[in-house]
Amino acid sequence: MPDRGIVRICAPLWGLAAVFLACGRLTAANSSLVVTDFQLQPADARTMDEVTLSFTIKNVGSAPVVIGTQSGVFVAARYLASVLKRSNRDFGYQFHGVRVPPGQTLSYKNAAIVDSPGEWQFWPAVELNGEFVAFSEQTKTLVVKKRPPAAASGKSLGPGQTIVYLKGTAVNIQMFPPDDPWNQDISSLPLHPQSDQWIGNMGGGTSLHPDFGSGLWEGAPIGIPYVVVGRGQKAFPAEFLYADESDPGPYPIPLDAPIEGGPGNDGDRHAIAVDVDGMKLYELFRAFPRAAGWKADSGAIFDLATNKLRPEGWTSADAAGLPIFPGLVRYEEVYELGEITHALRFTVEKTQRGYVAPARHSASDSDTDLRPPLGIRVRLKGSFDISPFPERTQVILRALQKYGMFLADNGGNWFISGTPHPGWRDRDIDPLRRIKGAQFEVVLTGKTVKSPR
Repeated sequence: MPDRGIVRICAPLWGLAAVFLACGRLTAANSSLVVTDFQLQPADARTMDEVTLSFTIKNVGSAPVVIGTQSGVFVAARYLASVLKRSNRDFGYQFHGVRVPPGQTLSYKNAAIVDSPGEWQFWPAVELNGEFVAFSEQTKTLVVKKRPPAAASGKSLGPGQTIVYLKGTAVNIQMFPPDDPWNQDISSLPLHPQSDQWIGNMGGGTSLHPDFGSGLWEGAPIGIPYVVVGRGQKAFPAEFLYADESDPGPYPIPLDAPIEGGPGNDGDRHAIAVDVDGMKLYELFRAFPRAAGWKADSGAIFDLATNKLRPEGWTSADAAGLPIFPGLVRYEEVYELGEITHALRFTVEKTQRGYVAPARHSASDSDTDLRPPLGIRVRLKGSFDISPFPERTQVILRALQKYGMFLADNGGNWFISGTPHPGWRDRDIDPLRRIKGAQFEVVLTGKTVKSPR
């Protein structure tokens, strides 16, 4: 059985399938496959809701059937905004090249995000012999209602106020006190004297790179994932490579928690848990679950109710000794709250052997001041016109102008971090790439502290 996937229905149907679906029917002959128990859940939906589709397909013929290798078994869909506005889409390709003997059954299940209001129609489809078979007699119809804007109440969030979801229920949390550096309005702070120099070093002509999204990249979700836990979550011991700069724990991060890059990844492998009852943040770097606990390079625990920093010179799960979670661009804030009230997080390739508070650690042996230190804070210039950008993109850009972002680690130049979510829309994320490094400036937030060798 293939894994259940979650995709976003937001792109028109491409390739050969478009030729058939555009006419509303597929013409390939089929005398062997029968679809039964086609289910669509839930029966009611609003824009950006997740819907699940499932069905059973059986070979009732006398000879084996080989599913096509390109599209396999999938769900075809038609979106009708009006009589004149409609588009055909497909998603959830499974069972590529599978040989189905007589009498054998395949069970299909997939999920998708409906991103537009109007009438949606779904039906099972299969690729056979380079053509497509549509089981249009099984068509299910779903009327998707427009989701009210999150900001309709007219209430503005305070600095650091946000929401997370615990077992499907929204929980309001204060992410560090309002006067914490993460929640500081920096729109009127003076420029750092080395702003132009550091921006040039980081790549003034380099585009902002959103390091998050929907779907998969190299088989793993795009972004840094996290879990939300509460009272009753079991805490596990953790063994650290850098135990002298790690909080001993235990860590209430479930052993099946999502890991950045996926379970087989050999990169940063961040694992994060937000404890909404204890108001604590638990973060691991290069985390590997074991039978009875975690093994990681480093770990940090942050009290969300205080401004307490890491000890001087200590790392965290991030190179700069900062928390990771507050710096992530999150779907809930962009699409549901419509406001981000804290700083974000980004990386660059080359830094110096120094840091600026609230950072506590550096990740370079270079002594040159031409490179930026970890912990500097950049903001999108107030003169930059964000009005041509999509509404949801503007949510991110307003935060960059008001709260800016911290340089938190070495990595790709101008990579801005976020969380994976099936609801991210490319049309809201991709416009961030139009912004160059030269549109940012470094603000003066403190002096550079040189790390000992």
